[in-house]
Amino acid sequence: MKTFTPLARIEWVLLIAFSFPIQVASPVVCYFTQACILSDALVDSAFGALFLAALTSILAMLVDSVRGQLSKPAAILSHDIQANLTHCLSHVHIGIPAPVLMRTRVLRTDLALGAHTRGIFRPYLVISGGLLVGLLRKDPRASAILCHELAHLDHFDRLLPGLMGLIFFQVVGTAVKTVSQMVAEGQTGTDDVLRFLFLAVYNAIVLSFVLSSVSKYREFYADAKAVSIFGDQIAYVDLLNSASGRETRKLSFFHPTLAKRVAQVTNGFPVLRRAVFLAYILAP
Repeated sequence: MKTFTPLARIEWVLLIAFSFPIQVASPVVCYFTQACILSDALVDSAFGALFLAALTSILAMLVDSVRGQLSKPAAILSHDIQANLTHCLSHVHIGIPAPVLMRTRVLRTDLALGAHTRGIFRPYLVISGGLLVGLLRKDPRASAILCHELAHLDHFDRLLPGLMGLIFFQVVGTAVKTVSQMVAEGQTGTDDVLRFLFLAVYNAIVLSFVLSSVSKYREFYADAKAVSIFGDQIAYVDLLNSASGRETRKLSFFHPTLAKRVAQVTNGFPVLRRAVFLAYILAP
């Protein structure tokens, strides 16, 4: 099955390297220029806009990483467990890159089957104690979850919190810039305030839809890659189907429902064949 990995990486380039430095940094730069907080040499240059956009993104990812470490501290796997895990995974033809395995951590008290990614410049996996036991026992459910998270690492999906930070500053920066201009020009009437509220709400709704769409697409990309690593599309679909029966949330802002994921895996991910058009629409 096609993995769509090149497209998954290209979309990050389009979204972060080209689109959002312009769309997000511009209102912030305009506000800083008006308030004289930063030097003119910085805010009046393209480099300054890119610097602010990159700084915003990195700060958001740092906050997300620190929050995760504080909420659920995890222990690094011992060398013996790493060796046993590598041996067990080799029997199901799944390999964890050595640098990732060395940084992998475990939540010993969490007995559910779960895993997620953390880190920024050196991303790593955090697996639950239950998932570790499942992997050592060659449980296919645990293997499928691991494949999905490895796909997120391969697709650089740790950039998603950075995208969230950029969108937040787009909304806040635009609102602050507009308010400062209204006050400076004396536009404080009821109609002016209502027009500002409409634009602010519209901006927040549109960018929230963009964030939700991008986040859900990343899950489909991860499934496509996970199926190729897992090596058995039918078994992967069966595992998703069995999990969907226990799914309590039918609506999610960041994740598609398991039923939608099953449909995409079964039909060869038709939504991803249209994904490139979404990326180009979002580009300036």
